[in-house]
Amino acid sequence: MTEPTQRRTIDELEADNMKLRRLLAFRVAGHLLYTDDGELHDASAFPFIDFKRDDVDYIEATLKQRGLLQLRIVGNQPTPSARL
Repeated sequence: MTEPTQRRTIDELEADNMKLRRLLAFRVAGHLLYTDDGELHDASAFPFIDFKRDDVDYIEATLKQRGLLQLRIVGNQPTPSARL
């Protein structure tokens, strides 16, 4: 058996990268993910994410920002009274 070539390894990494991007996109956006023409665009929440083209650091920062926005929204909700 021969050792894989460096090109094949890069091709495999690129394929794995795209597979993981698709999985993350479906996990984050769910049924709202825009996938026409091979797109992986999530406009379900702001800021928007293009899982196919945005770099990993941007995706990470955007997901953190969305999480913080959700915490602020939840934090601003009135707390249900224990005496209903």
